[in-house]
Amino acid sequence: VQGDITERAIITFFVNDVSTGQTAEWHSGETSPKDLSVDIAAPPAGGGGGVTRYYVDTNLFGVEVSFRISKTGEVLKTIEATSEDGMLTFTIPDGTIALDKYGKRLKGLEVAVDESPPDPPEGNYIIELAYDFGPDGATFDPAITLEYTYDPAEIPEDVAEEDLVLAYYDEDADEWVELDCVVDTENNTIMADVEHFTTFAIIGTVTLPPAVFAVGSLSISPATVNIGETVTISLVVTNTGGKSGSYIVTLDINGVKEADETVTVAAGDSQEVSFSVTKEDAGIYSV
Repeated sequence: VQGDITERAIITFFVNDVSTGQTAEWHSGETSPKDLSVDIAAPPAGGGGGVTRYYVDTNLFGVEVSFRISKTGEVLKTIEATSEDGMLTFTIPDGTIALDKYGKRLKGLEVAVDESPPDPPEGNYIIELAYDFGPDGATFDPAITLEYTYDPAEIPEDVAEEDLVLAYYDEDADEWVELDCVVDTENNTIMADVEHFTTFAIIGTVTLPPAVFAVGSLSISPATVNIGETVTISLVVTNTGGKSGSYIVTLDINGVKEADETVTVAAGDSQEVSFSVTKEDAGIYSV
């Protein structure tokens, strides 16, 4: 017997996963021989004998290994693998229920670099390598953990490191879906829990500059009116920034607020704002 065992612990013996019904009390430093035997029920006529064992055959980054799994899909030994470049690690702990898309015990598992992943959304980048996890539709309960390591030098200048996300590709919706993840900018890692298999990648979103507004093209029509007549005052608000935003246009006449209006302008667009003003006193008015 190997490992750390508590003094006077009761040990139960098994042969081929079948209990012998025998136990012994553990005493450190003592050696006690035991004759172990067990009755194995005879198989049905025409069938095989022994205990049925199930395995999930894996090809993880080109390495083929088989792991024990129960008939109901419970992983009996932790599955852990790291990509050749050391940039991706994933773990399936023992006790995880691993099923295929039909809800049956998972029989195979493979992970490899996706050489031609789907294009990211417009204005986004795929950072480092994308990986295809299969079979598609395989599910895990509880969720398993993916940990990517990234090289900061690979992040484009217009992408903020803290805004990186892990995403999976949804083939039915034909789009990348962001996962809840944790970015560690000190250790350059990003982690997320996943419940199913498909293609996964780090997505970097371009950080757009905020809205920046410019006001111009002031127009007053007519420039001269009689008492009680209406003057239309117009101007153009332009958003020269990278994001949509709102701007409050305030009309001051002779230094006193006359009116205001809030406009929302998309990045790169312009919008005209007009005010109608009537005065009952003759005079010269400055806008």
